Amino acid sequence: ARNNQAVIGDWQIKYSDYKDLIINKQGTVAGYTPEELKRIRELTAGYSTAVFNKTVKPDLIMPLVSLRTWTFIFCFLSIGLTTRFKELKATGWKPFGAFTTGVAVNVILGFLLSVFVFGSYWSALGK
Repeated sequence: ARNNQAVIGDWQIKYSDYKDLIINKQGTVAGYTPEELKRIRELTAGYSTAVFNKTVKPDLIMPLVSLRTWTFIFCFLSIGLTTRFKELKATGWKPFGAFTTGVAVNVILGFLLSVFVFGSYWSALGK
């Protein structure tokens, strides 16, 4: 919580007594010290969006996009791997059909949401 403003991920600090302890330890304001800000500016001076797109995106962002894709694939694969076919067989064909239908609906809805709702977001990550 910088300057008493909410920051994503700082909820527990902004709304707890622990924030006072952090402010007392860091100084009068939560956040970076002037020396830290000066050092950050020195380290990042001269970097532009073009440099970021040329160096950081191909070397850091694109592998993360690929990792995200594979993680998504393995999540759906793990749904199938947790299936206990012996237990389904013992209960009969109706529960098996219901389970299979549920999985099929989930896969179709996940695909449609990923392509049509979030498609522009996924496309923008690779550019």
